[in-house]
Amino acid sequence: MLLWKFNMPRPKKCHRDSLKELCLVCLKKNKVQPISQALKEIIGRHIYPHFEAHAGCLPRSVCITCRCFLASLQSSTPHPRPPPPLPDFKLMVEELRHISLEKQECSCDLCGVARWLLVPNIERPKSKYLPREVSLPPPAPAPALPQPSSSSSSQPQGPSTPVRKLLCPECFAEVTSMQAHDCKGRGERTKNLEQRLTPRSSDHFAAQHIRNRVETSGSRTLTLSNVHGRPTEVTAAPHGTRAKRQLYRPPPLEHSTMFALQDTSSNMSDKALREQARVLRQATGNRLAVQPGLAKAMSERGKKLAPFFETRKKTFKIRDEQGKLQPVEKDIVVVKNPKEFVDFVRTERDRENIRVKVGIDGGGGFLKACMGIISDESRSPTSSPVAKKPPVPIGGERFKETGVKKLMVVGIGQGIPENHENLRTFMAELQLSSLSFCLATDLKLCNILAGLMSHASSYPCTWCEASKSNIQEDIPGPLRTFGRIRAKVGQFKQAVAEGKKVGGAQFLGCVEMPLLENADQEDVLDAIAPPELHLMLGVVAKLFDELTDRMKKELGSTAPTDWARHQHIMREQYRGGTLEGNQCRQLLKKSLDLARALPDKFRAFGLVLHRFDEVVTSCFGLEVVGDPETKIANFKQAYFTLPVTITPKVHCVFDHVPQWLHRQEARMGRKVGLGFATEQASEAVHRDFKQKWEAGFKIGETREEYKDRLLRCVVRYNGGHL
Repeated sequence: MLLWKFNMPRPKKCHRDSLKELCLVCLKKNKVQPISQALKEIIGRHIYPHFEAHAGCLPRSVCITCRCFLASLQSSTPHPRPPPPLPDFKLMVEELRHISLEKQECSCDLCGVARWLLVPNIERPKSKYLPREVSLPPPAPAPALPQPSSSSSSQPQGPSTPVRKLLCPECFAEVTSMQAHDCKGRGERTKNLEQRLTPRSSDHFAAQHIRNRVETSGSRTLTLSNVHGRPTEVTAAPHGTRAKRQLYRPPPLEHSTMFALQDTSSNMSDKALREQARVLRQATGNRLAVQPGLAKAMSERGKKLAPFFETRKKTFKIRDEQGKLQPVEKDIVVVKNPKEFVDFVRTERDRENIRVKVGIDGGGGFLKACMGIISDESRSPTSSPVAKKPPVPIGGERFKETGVKKLMVVGIGQGIPENHENLRTFMAELQLSSLSFCLATDLKLCNILAGLMSHASSYPCTWCEASKSNIQEDIPGPLRTFGRIRAKVGQFKQAVAEGKKVGGAQFLGCVEMPLLENADQEDVLDAIAPPELHLMLGVVAKLFDELTDRMKKELGSTAPTDWARHQHIMREQYRGGTLEGNQCRQLLKKSLDLARALPDKFRAFGLVLHRFDEVVTSCFGLEVVGDPETKIANFKQAYFTLPVTITPKVHCVFDHVPQWLHRQEARMGRKVGLGFATEQASEAVHRDFKQKWEAGFKIGETREEYKDRLLRCVVRYNGGHL
């Protein structure tokens, strides 16, 4: 390969370039450096008093030799270095001040000297401004030397004057008057100073500098620049205390940081938190490592929400050993006034426009009513599940308002089964009718709260009156209203009172009065949102179980289960080995890989799962992505190619999810997804509250202090979520 080299012409030098290449003192083209501020003061004091006024038309650099000479003038020794011949600055200023600095091919004397090149046999030009020599005042006479004794007369006599040592004004290096100095500039200044100071003097200098910076800036946290790299942050202890000698002691951990540590850790009781603070103080050797008064702050934190809650004793139907429902008194904790509680939380969080989401569910041994108080301005990523965010400092806004760490427990009772009678008693104590809220719960509770029979009945759908046979034929029914449900319940109760043998199927599955006090003309779809988590769990479990059973029955193969295990998608051991939310989401994301791994006969199952993954990504998040109606239509078309039944959850995705999305867009003026009313936080609260209950509060129900323990646990739990 040939490489061609092009010699580009150099730009012509101007008058300004010549001034930069010449030394101000000797007017020679040597190794020069720009004139520093310290040298400017020396030149104005000893060489040319009007240098500052005429600096624009004079050379702007100094060579190494002249730099040492100028440094010797500033020295306090009585023997300055002998001066070089000095130029006539007055004549130089008169001739050069009218020349433009940008003039090229200048014919002045200095430009001629600057254009000289180091060529053999060509004499260095000499400036015409160097005709004279300026003599400095004669040095003071040296002290007389003692006369040598007669015994030493035979020894040769010579001068014994010591060589003077000077400091370079730029790099602070030690130089002598008899030796040229190769100055390396300010880069070596710190190193040379450090070599000249003892370790004790360095400590004194650093301590005094930090103290001066603290007094000047008024802050104990300082930023000190380094020669190389990033600045160093130093925190100084308050002046005038015992800790003033410990300049590098970090600030104490605040109470909010310790509380955040407790909230983000599992099974950390108050006693364990105090032990953590003790260990930190002991390990650092500093009693101020943790902000004082932690125990008092913990007590106040627990009492902040105490006025809003109380314990009550109510009767619930509990199954005995024979499986029969028997009335049993239970201690429950409920919020006194839901509206006042919501206003208090909104004020504490500094929010203006909020929406309230209520979730009711049983799990972890407790029946709970939870409340999410969410700002209307809060946003999250549009896809589902929510993408991870960058880490936030401890003690700040670490958690989303839509998550479990901001959820409030407003009602709780231990060992209460989920049935209509128990929920009627429970809802009556909550008094939620004073609030405008959106209900987020699972499908079982949806039917119970609406007064309907279970999803195994002939009319299983919560939101429409379609029968089970119509659902299989994809024939939607009219939407349910609260007024029509109440009317059907009245007819059912009257028929039972008359002694007629009737079933709930004759009254569209309406057998109990709705527990929600909505208007008669209001649709159930407006009050109870489709539960996106349970819809995803039900659809994925239906398709994957059908695929697994059919392949095992027809081919004797466990390929889907083996593939899922290879992808680390494992079933949980409880509830017959079900797939949880994260496992279902991983399965949907890898559905195309599953389709490629299946035989041709069963590949359609993987493709249907992929179509459902598009639906989940489009509208199961907080906001809508793309066109969810098209995605649902594609999923519906692909689903009908499979020899599987249509469950109530699949029917809800086909028909009621698009209806709910349209209604929310019309109501709010913007598109929102099912994540807007998700029940995920209400499901996650079971494990979260169980950890708090078992970390210092758990006690038997028969103990006298049980209700006080339960009340303190709820107050402390909500205080950590405030």
